[in-house]
Amino acid sequence: MSRRSARRLAFQILYQEPFHKDFDYNFALENYAGDETDEDDITAVDREYLHELLFGILAVLPDIDRQIELISSGWRMDRLNSVDLALIRLAMYELLYTATPPQAAINEAVELAKKFSEDKSSVFVNGILGAALKGMKSREEPSTDDTDIAGYSQLSIQNRSVGRRNEQRIRRRNKA
Repeated sequence: MSRRSARRLAFQILYQEPFHKDFDYNFALENYAGDETDEDDITAVDREYLHELLFGILAVLPDIDRQIELISSGWRMDRLNSVDLALIRLAMYELLYTATPPQAAINEAVELAKKFSEDKSSVFVNGILGAALKGMKSREEPSTDDTDIAGYSQLSIQNRSVGRRNEQRIRRRNKA
């Protein structure tokens, strides 16, 4: 099993959670990973990484969801495709809380979206994660109360939205 396989399994387990009332991550980790791969292929390092992904995401899920809501302005969490949401949560965790190279985390999420989600989902996933990465790179100071983890303030997101709407109006006028 590779890191890629560990990410795929973590995504598949994360995806299942909303559909089960009393979802047990430990049970899913032990049983689902064993069902999906040959037990001999799962090394101790891979199992540890899978465990870190799942339980790390659970530990900071409210923070990750807050980042997703801020970055995906105009999209409420309950409107997001559940496959895309699981992939974005996984990649956001890797971007914000692990030493995984950012492009690797984004690329893996995009590839999983191509395989498991709708046609245009990979573009959406890439856009959300790219915006998160851009915000992380542009942040020069530690977060304050009015700034989220990825470096976006609520005001900057509102300003970007207003700017986009103004650009759309100008394009429509120019076409007419």
